[in-house]
Amino acid sequence: MRQAETGIVNDSRKRSFLPDFCSIRMVFALVIGAELLAILLTLAGVESLQGFSTELSMRSLMIQWVALVGISSLCLVRNRLARLSSAQAGAAAWLLILCISLVTALTALWLLREPFYSSRSVAFLVESLGISAIVTALFLRYIYMQHLWRGQVEAESEARFQALQSRIRPHFLFNSMNTIANLTRADPKLAEEVVQDLSDLFRASLSDSRRRSTLGDELELVRGYLRIEGQRLGERLQVVWDLEALP
Repeated sequence: MRQAETGIVNDSRKRSFLPDFCSIRMVFALVIGAELLAILLTLAGVESLQGFSTELSMRSLMIQWVALVGISSLCLVRNRLARLSSAQAGAAAWLLILCISLVTALTALWLLREPFYSSRSVAFLVESLGISAIVTALFLRYIYMQHLWRGQVEAESEARFQALQSRIRPHFLFNSMNTIANLTRADPKLAEEVVQDLSDLFRASLSDSRRRSTLGDELELVRGYLRIEGQRLGERLQVVWDLEALP
């Protein structure tokens, strides 16, 4: 069970934590998130409602451009990022978005004919890069935690499945079902007894292991198991009971 869980966790770590940026769902979610960010920043910085629509339009245009160009770039380089470790892939994605934000901010200043070295331009660049760095880092952190959570869920599910499979013992179940199928035609009453023995065995196997049982209960389960195997093995199964009176 522990080996199965460890194997699944290792497999999940080998997979890149970055999602599929080429999917329509991811693009739609990113566009909605970018627009919500634009609205939030506009509400935090606007001084009057008169300039709200203009400020929102400018911020939305810039943020949506960074988001769409960023997700397109990550889609193009997803195969290369998948070969990197989680830390390297996260750092590469973060730097890529920062570069796109810088180019977008410089392009906006050039279109507005603002001098690059003016205090207003420098403040705009610092604000743009700062917001981009923080938001991108939070986004990457979120999807990384989601990746770890999915890996843990997969590991727990696989571990439970392996534990259940080991308790069920598929080969014994299949052999018992074949025995019951043969007895159904030859001796229906005996087939019913075998079904009852099999039911008792699996009920005990799947019950809480911390539940206490008497020695008599355990011996009765052993007898039921031997009766089932005896129908399949016949005279090849020889059992000698050596039970002494308990003190």
